[in-house]
Amino acid sequence: MFTGIHHVTLITHDLDATIRFYRDLLECPLAITSGDTGFKHYFFEVSPSVSLSFFAYPATRTKEADEPARAPRGLDHLALGVASKADLLAMRDRLVAAGFAVRGPVDHASHWGIYFQDPNGIELELSCDIYRQVERATFDRAPSETALEGTEPQRGVWPDVLQPTAMEDFVATPGAGAEYVETMLERGILAPL
Repeated sequence: MFTGIHHVTLITHDLDATIRFYRDLLECPLAITSGDTGFKHYFFEVSPSVSLSFFAYPATRTKEADEPARAPRGLDHLALGVASKADLLAMRDRLVAAGFAVRGPVDHASHWGIYFQDPNGIELELSCDIYRQVERATFDRAPSETALEGTEPQRGVWPDVLQPTAMEDFVATPGAGAEYVETMLERGILAPL
């Protein structure tokens, strides 16, 4: 039923800096932009089927499941993809039967979404693509100069790497789980790439 992460929506209070970072430094093209002078929603393409999106809005607006929050937050919502409208509506019925408040489906042009909170209060969306995006587009009625530069990464905005680190010079610091590597290799849970 699930197809993976559809998109993650975060909050930005500096959309130009966000565009510079994600579009120009990380080289994630702008897939779709929308907005006006009071609210913007920008999607960056991480892969052909996964997006990272940002809401930029005045902090005074109230929060519905797919609307901006009252106070600054980092995560607005996580959207999981489902394969079909039938799966989306079946999951909506399951959530409602289990006592969860569900909003939607909401038609977002390219996809339908339903909105709800998990038991931890985390805002979730289930998304079903209705159309396949074949071209990047902007619908922002009041784009900034940075946004007007286009959807593709802009060269020369960030400094070039003058001395790349050699692969043999990379050393990883052991983190959580590192103590289990040998056991996981022995049990066949992990395999070298």
